[in-house]
Amino acid sequence: MAGNYILATESSLHAGCGEIRASHLMLHPDGSYDQVHELLNGAIIRVPAKRWTYHNHNLHLAEFRLVSNDSLHLAENGADADLRADPTRPPIIFLPNSKCYYSGPK
Repeated sequence: MAGNYILATESSLHAGCGEIRASHLMLHPDGSYDQVHELLNGAIIRVPAKRWTYHNHNLHLAEFRLVSNDSLHLAENGADADLRADPTRPPIIFLPNSKCYYSGPK
């Protein structure tokens, strides 16, 4: 599952991605990950060097900052997140309760 992922949505307009204009998730082979989020107001939020694990279609992200309720928003503090992941090509990481997902390298 290591690689660079970008936030995508079922529609081309990012409808349903809440306050997030763009988001990049970099899963490094050493088990660390970085997040870079661009908000609709233009702010860039960088969250470096957190930990991830993958087992049986479950991606566990420590201190993940994106929260998906009715729409996506950035949490002030990160929380552990368990996300469903599909390792096909390109791999996909699903965000619960959202039309947005992370699409990985082809």
